[in-house]
Amino acid sequence: MQKAANDSFGYLFRFHDIAAQLGRQLGADWIIVSQHSKPSFLFSYLWVYLIDVNKQTAIARYDIELKGSHEKVTEHAIESLARKIQATVSTLDAR
Repeated sequence: MQKAANDSFGYLFRFHDIAAQLGRQLGADWIIVSQHSKPSFLFSYLWVYLIDVNKQTAIARYDIELKGSHEKVTEHAIESLARKIQATVSTLDAR
């Protein structure tokens, strides 16, 4: 389903309403879309949007910088991202 919805590279990343429609088909309340950019061998970026499926819009963007390419860097980045997403969702749920 994801492959069919993603017309070209980065399509779901750019069109949050289409990503939200995919999430709705799967019964999700939230969907995360991301893109990895590696402008240098020294660092890369993970760009992530948290999309509210009902509103069909991005409610948060996270930019995670990864310095290096070893496993610990990736683990740290994913843990950081998870904390940021949890904080955002907790804040929204409290409303």
